[in-house]
Amino acid sequence: MSGPPWYGGPDPEVIREQALRTENVWYILSLLGTLGIPGHSQPEMLMLGTVIGESRGKRTGRRVLSVDGGVKIEVSFEDSGTLLGAAANTIGTYWSQIKQDGSLYGEGQGIVLTANGDMATWKGQGTGKLLAGGAASYRGALHYTTASASLAGLNSIAAVFEFDVDSDGNTHAKSWEWK
Repeated sequence: MSGPPWYGGPDPEVIREQALRTENVWYILSLLGTLGIPGHSQPEMLMLGTVIGESRGKRTGRRVLSVDGGVKIEVSFEDSGTLLGAAANTIGTYWSQIKQDGSLYGEGQGIVLTANGDMATWKGQGTGKLLAGGAASYRGALHYTTASASLAGLNSIAAVFEFDVDSDGNTHAKSWEWK
């Protein structure tokens, strides 16, 4: 495959192979995505592994932590879904601070309990944005800890996540292994 007729650069497959062998993966993958090369419009697919979890739930509480030097709010939520294919429930709490440019930065922690009685904890960080009606959308990374044999694979990976909460407090989370 040589790319579209207007593309006079190197073969996209050659670039992909270079990306897999080099330290400069971010640059090469961003180049593939910005050139609009067919089959490479989503370079993140090379970095994301399989979906490890998805859940839906509800915001259960909010409180203002500070208004000095910027607004900082704490949010708690509970959700249900799957983690590594097992039915699971999560309880989580995060704080979020509105930065000067209006974007959000937050850190959180939580616990996941599977229907089989397995447990994992997580800590995460994310960047987000406020949306209409008090909704928010975050993207970030999670790190898990567990003593459970069936969830042990979580100990050695970083997960990337999407977390959205609508104006009614309904949450949707999805996470992938970051390869």
